[in-house]
Amino acid sequence: MVVLLMLTGCTSMRTIEPTPTAAQQHFKVGDTITVHTVDDTIYEFEIVEITENSIVGKRSLSQSRSAHALPCAKLNPRQRK
Repeated sequence: MVVLLMLTGCTSMRTIEPTPTAAQQHFKVGDTITVHTVDDTIYEFEIVEITENSIVGKRSLSQSRSAHALPCAKLNPRQRK
């Protein structure tokens, strides 16, 4: 399964394999990322945890700022421009 995660807040976005292992290698708690899901929803959030099956984060624009888990299986395998 290929899923795309893009690091934001830098001069260029990098496409990262959407596996927890790749996420752990490229991101750390506190990084802000943009994620595209299979239902074409786009999330931008701050990472609070990377588990075996999902990336957990707090949405930047959410008023509640409560943490939400996005399972890797729900992430979109298509590249976005």
